[in-house]
Amino acid sequence: MSRADQATIDLLTDYFQAMEVKDLDRLGAYYADDISQSFANAPTITGRDTVLSRMVDLLAKVKKLAHPLINVWQEDGGVVIFEVTSVWDFHDDTVIKINACSTSPSPTASSPTNASTSTTPPSIPI
Repeated sequence: MSRADQATIDLLTDYFQAMEVKDLDRLGAYYADDISQSFANAPTITGRDTVLSRMVDLLAKVKKLAHPLINVWQEDGGVVIFEVTSVWDFHDDTVIKINACSTSPSPTASSPTNASTSTTPPSIPI
């Protein structure tokens, strides 16, 4: 496995920036109609509208959100694996940092989060 190319890193950076500025149109452009998303301990959901609805709910819970990339790897077959520290800044000024590692089929897939796993504390309702 080798380090990801700059185009893949740029794609992930743009995806997370769209989330962080709560630009749902831009965020939704990354999702295929049949996207499946597994987030933390919540059930896997399927479909662009369903995923965007979850994102609306999640983003309403925070004042701001950050996802600094720590590592990004890309396998020859196109699978991308990325590690982030998600920083959730809630409306009550509580700040929670979550280390997460996610996978995606490829940078040319519709979403960098087609499949993901993370270690989300149970105190973050999703």
